[in-house]
Amino acid sequence: MKDIGIKLDINVTNIDNGNIMILINKFIKETTTNAIRHGKASKITISTSIKNGQYILHTSNNGIVPQTIEYGNGLSSLLLNVKKLNGKMNITTDGVFEITVTLPI
Repeated sequence: MKDIGIKLDINVTNIDNGNIMILINKFIKETTTNAIRHGKASKITISTSIKNGQYILHTSNNGIVPQTIEYGNGLSSLLLNVKKLNGKMNITTDGVFEITVTLPI
């Protein structure tokens, strides 16, 4: 990322669940790709945490904030994987583009 001028901050909590780790990998890949390709972002922040009995995956970027969210193949696939694990995905576009996924432990 550094070589192409992207500042990437990742803070991933050690999660001892294989299915969640697979989803985290997909989450990082999809959200990073979209931030660069569609948002033209130069800074991407990704974090995971455990709060109130849930895994929380969060990303934000400083790219172009879309007027509407289009669920192409990548976001649709990510949402499907989140739902398979009984989780929820929320996208906000209030000044910055953010995606938050919550998953039960």
